[in-house]
Amino acid sequence: MSGDSSYRFLVDIATADVAFEAWGKDVASVCGAAVTAMLDTMMEDPAALGVSVEREVVIEEESEEMLVHGLLEELLYHKDAFAMLYRAEEIDVGRVGDTFRLRAVLRGERIDPARHRIGVDVKAVTMHRLSVRHERGGVRATVVLDV
Repeated sequence: MSGDSSYRFLVDIATADVAFEAWGKDVASVCGAAVTAMLDTMMEDPAALGVSVEREVVIEEESEEMLVHGLLEELLYHKDAFAMLYRAEEIDVGRVGDTFRLRAVLRGERIDPARHRIGVDVKAVTMHRLSVRHERGGVRATVVLDV
């Protein structure tokens, strides 16, 4: 596993959903890669996403798996409720007592059909096969999206 974060789609996990594996040097970089993978699932050209809005999000959960889940669900909420798409940047993950805490800066913009070619409508992040594994050289997560 390299030190750079990235992702790949998994075709043998779920037939009606989209599955991917994200990896990086730590949980924060895995979260960033997972956000990129979800954007790549929803948009034909994620690079077309500009920045007109910036907001901070803080998520506290009992596990690293639930941090990944919570961040992706937060982004889906903004997509569905406000027609906003975001990238997650400046991601920090740490422990606060018995919980894990994620802080991220979200940067993005309102969906513009003229510029954002939306493909797959992601409805939810499932718990099916959700995992975060610490391996030699980094961290790897598996995520399945309900589409």
